[in-house]
Amino acid sequence: MPHVPAIAILVIAAIILFIGQYSALDKMMKAIILVLTLTTITALLMVLFKQPADAAFPVKPAFNLYEYADIIFLAAFLGWMPAPMDISVWHSVWAEEDARSKGQRPSLQRVMRDFRIGYFGTAILAMIFLSLGAMIMFGNGETPSQSGAVFAAQLMSMYTDSLGEWAYPLIGIAALATMFSTTLTCLDAYPRTLAACYLIWRRDSGRRPVAAERVMAPGPAVDDGPRHVYRVMLVIGVIGTVTIFFVVSNMAGAMGLVVTVATVVSFLSAPVLAAINHRVMQGETIAVADRPGAIMILWSRVGIATMAVFSLAYLWLMLMLAG
Repeated sequence: MPHVPAIAILVIAAIILFIGQYSALDKMMKAIILVLTLTTITALLMVLFKQPADAAFPVKPAFNLYEYADIIFLAAFLGWMPAPMDISVWHSVWAEEDARSKGQRPSLQRVMRDFRIGYFGTAILAMIFLSLGAMIMFGNGETPSQSGAVFAAQLMSMYTDSLGEWAYPLIGIAALATMFSTTLTCLDAYPRTLAACYLIWRRDSGRRPVAAERVMAPGPAVDDGPRHVYRVMLVIGVIGTVTIFFVVSNMAGAMGLVVTVATVVSFLSAPVLAAINHRVMQGETIAVADRPGAIMILWSRVGIATMAVFSLAYLWLMLMLAG
C-alpha cells in the first residue's frame, strides 16, 4: 500500500495542527524551513562541484506551443511556480491569526518584512530545485514515473548515482522536509481560509460577528468559535484527502491528473485572486497610510491584465486544439 506513508505524514501533520494550531505551525515551520534551505543549498553545491567543467548535453527544442500536452504542462508549471496565487490569501489569514494570538496587530514594516522573506525565499528555493532537476534529471534517458512512490525512488537513485551513496541521507532529509513542510502548510492554510470564509458568511447573515472584528486579547484562546470551525474544516480536509488517496491508488496516472487539475485551476484563477487582492488593498479595511502607492497600483493593474491575457490565451489554445 504505497499511499500509507503519505497518509501517515498527513495524519501526523493534522494532529500537530489540531492540538497546537497556529503556534505549533509557526514554530515547526521555522525549524523545517531552516533544515530544508540548508540541505537544498548543500545539495546544489555538491551537484555543481560534481559536474565536469565541459559537461554538455545535446539540446533540441522540446516545447511546442501547439502541442496539447505542452500547453497543459506550461499552465500547470506556472500555476504553482514558485507558489500558487492562493498564498496571498494564506499570508493574510496567518497574519490575522498571529495578531490574535499575540493580542496586537503588527506594524506594516514587520508584515512587509515577513512577506518579502517568504516571497523571495520561495522564489530562490524554486530556482534551486529547478537547477537540481536540470542537472540531475535532464539528459539521463530515464522517463519519470507517473507513480509518486516510484518517482521518489527514481529521484533518490538519480542523486546517489550522480553524487554517491553517501549523499542519500542528505537528499532524503531535504525531500522529507519538502514534503512535510508542504503538507503542513497546505493542511493548515485551506481549512483556515475556509473557516474565515464561513465566519464572514455568518457575519453577513447577521448571525454572529466575525472573529477578526472582535477586540483582541492576549493569549491563544481568544475565541473558541473560530477554533472550533477551524478544527471541523481540518477534519473534513483530512477525510477528503485520504479518500482521494484511496481513489487514485487504484487508477493508473490518477495522481498526475489530480496535480495537473489543481495546478491548472490555480493558473486560471490567478487573475481573479489578484483582482480581489487589488480591491481589498484599496478598500476601507486598509488605512490610507498603509495602502500601496501609485507605482505599485499601476504595477498591480499591469500584472492582473497580464495574467488575464495568459489565462484567456490558454483557454483559446485549448479550444483550438480540441477542435
